Amino acid sequence: VIAKKNGEKQCGVLVPNPYFGDLYRTWERERSALVALGRRRKWENRRPQLFWRGKIRGREAVINKERDCSREAGNYARLQAASLTAHDAKKFDVRTNTCRPRPIRSLSQDLCRKLLPQNDDLAAIRDSGCKAVQGRFMNHGKFNTFQYLLDLPGSTTGSYSRNLNHLWLLGAVVVFWSGPLLEPGGALQWYSAGLRDGRTHVTVNVSTAKATLDAIYDHVEWRNELLENSRGVADNLLCGECMGSYVATVLTSLRQRLPLLDSALNQRTNHGNATLAELLQRENCARHFAAGLVEVVRGTPRNRREPGWSITWRTAATGAAACDL
Repeated sequence: VIAKKNGEKQCGVLVPNPYFGDLYRTWERERSALVALGRRRKWENRRPQLFWRGKIRGREAVINKERDCSREAGNYARLQAASLTAHDAKKFDVRTNTCRPRPIRSLSQDLCRKLLPQNDDLAAIRDSGCKAVQGRFMNHGKFNTFQYLLDLPGSTTGSYSRNLNHLWLLGAVVVFWSGPLLEPGGALQWYSAGLRDGRTHVTVNVSTAKATLDAIYDHVEWRNELLENSRGVADNLLCGECMGSYVATVLTSLRQRLPLLDSALNQRTNHGNATLAELLQRENCARHFAAGLVEVVRGTPRNRREPGWSITWRTAATGAAACDL
């Protein structure tokens, strides 16, 4: 799995998300270029703002019961963070280039009113069509003009956002968001074990954001530690060779646990051998069937404006799923 929205209690082995693309060529060239951009501009010479660009795409159709509200946690977090800009545009440049918040026709009938509470700030942004927080698209090459870069959860289900792939590379202080229905530190990714709140990054919410940024600006030693450690994440965890080595380690461990894995995955030589579904059924994966097992069947590079890979997948076997290995 590429992320665990609900923390360690989710099953599956974490691996890098597909938006890194070709680890040894495409990603390593992009990583090196952005690291160089980050080093080119000193932190003191950047705008003293917290920066984010992205989409807010609320979906009322997915909310049928209160438990469904977790699927809107990402859009709620994005709207909350954008409300900071409406209050203080000098310190916050958290804006959206596509803004369609989940419509709230009646607070009394809103199924998420307890879990995702609304207030006047959010209502003002929503009712005005997000005019106060609209912002133009900006590519990663210009992120090095800001002192603080914000990572917000994804808009689809509130899980990880691929934007974080690049934030570590640009010589800024990386900022995570904390909010309702979100795990502390956000969705887990394969390198999350190497991160430490307050050392590699900081975590803020709508109430603590301003004070935290002011404290970082005032405490030079803390700021320098954050900047040095974010560079460490870029160099020691997100380099192409680093991720390639990790994936190789995962596959080696899986092969040791499942000796027949190679033959099950190799369709050209799979004559009479166990299928992948049969192999996983022997591992008693039935309890995880709801996660669904999918097979990536094609991947194509995106254009330069949106790097990464477009993935096509299909269901590999009904009832099969990732195992706790």
